Amino acid sequence: MLLIDIGSTYTKLAVLDEFSKRLIATAYSPTTIEDVSVGFNHALDKIKNQSVPDDLLYQKYACSSAAGGLRMIAVGLVPELTVEAAKRAALGAGAKVIGAYSFLLMNRQVSEIEAIKPDIILLAGGTDGGDRKTVVHNAERIASSKSDAPVVFAGNREAADRVENIFEQVGKEIHLADNVMPTVSKINVDSVREIIREVFLKRIIVAKGLDKINQFINAIVFPTPVAVLEASKTFARVTHGGVVVVDVGGATTDVHSVAEGNPHDPQVVLKGLPEPYAKRTVEGDLGVRHNISTIVNTVGKKEFLANSKLAEDLDLERVDGLIELWSRKTSALPDGDVEERFDRQLAACAVEIAMNRHVGYLEEMWTPMGKVLVQYGKDLTATGMIIGVGGPIVYSSKPREILEKALYDVRTPLLLKPQNPRIYVDSCYILFAIGLISKIHPEIAEGIAWNYLNQMRLI
Repeated sequence: MLLIDIGSTYTKLAVLDEFSKRLIATAYSPTTIEDVSVGFNHALDKIKNQSVPDDLLYQKYACSSAAGGLRMIAVGLVPELTVEAAKRAALGAGAKVIGAYSFLLMNRQVSEIEAIKPDIILLAGGTDGGDRKTVVHNAERIASSKSDAPVVFAGNREAADRVENIFEQVGKEIHLADNVMPTVSKINVDSVREIIREVFLKRIIVAKGLDKINQFINAIVFPTPVAVLEASKTFARVTHGGVVVVDVGGATTDVHSVAEGNPHDPQVVLKGLPEPYAKRTVEGDLGVRHNISTIVNTVGKKEFLANSKLAEDLDLERVDGLIELWSRKTSALPDGDVEERFDRQLAACAVEIAMNRHVGYLEEMWTPMGKVLVQYGKDLTATGMIIGVGGPIVYSSKPREILEKALYDVRTPLLLKPQNPRIYVDSCYILFAIGLISKIHPEIAEGIAWNYLNQMRLI
């Protein structure tokens, strides 16, 4: 079985034997966005040069995040409720949320959406039987805008017919999903995720030029981030424990967690929106090439250098030079030990910030009964496994130094980060392949995950 990931930078291939449930061969080649079949064929030639039997290449399935992946705008009613629910649905569907809007859309917000040119707009708002005025107003503003992005409506079901009619009258594509928040504090994302996946397959693949390799494969199954999330769920099943996957890239840092995340202490009170069992967050400001200045400035230049013991080797002028060069030339690799340590520190800071945003936290609150601890978000302290992926981790000489930033820190005791997990590195980039198989043959995916777990680099 040949599994393919057509990424924005590289096209990666993995050959898996579904009978022995083992990885047979891997290869990669730079993605050729203008014609992705070129990069695919280069990688396929590398596979064939490894003397892979033709019968293992008969079935071919792919996922993709080419040309930046699936870019989505989320529009809702209240930021803390329907907008947040819409964002979670979008992220769980493999999208990159590049904008979020709440309340009534005004001219400025509509102009921003037109300028962003998203691939999909997710429109939500109002619980079932609740507010209809706002979501209808927003539907009218989007329908009359210059945006031609397909719209997925996942708001108050009593407004669905009206919203559908608004878009159909102007000839714009509209898809109806179940309300992402049918009642207060209840999130329903399954219907939205499935519709986003269908839109991705029918329209976005063609728009990205991925239809050019359809003749070579059986199917493009879903966006790459969904494949990674499905792989995370597979590892959680075979290990019977919580799993966190940290993916550091040049443009974003993604965190996937698969765990219930409920309080471990019965005296801790859980508040806020319910967290999904399988959760994905994307930090678009933490790419270790596109957003170097953001990472360094968030930490502070002097602290950045001090924490990595780089202060004696790098002055601020050279730091500024590296930031300017690497953010402009995003394919640049470190040259020498000092730059490698600088790059490692960038990845470590990206992991720490992204993980701090992903996990839940405790807050002290005083009540008439005394002080209580309130939990918001997921408690990942008992997570049994962290898997690191992405070039800055896989090719680092000290990946553990990077991934340890995802762990619990006594200096921030209220952040519910993993305390004592096993740490692995997906050095063969096989997570996407396991995720793809899990949707087609879940039993085979579990067997491959178990076998690969024993081969993955434990650090």
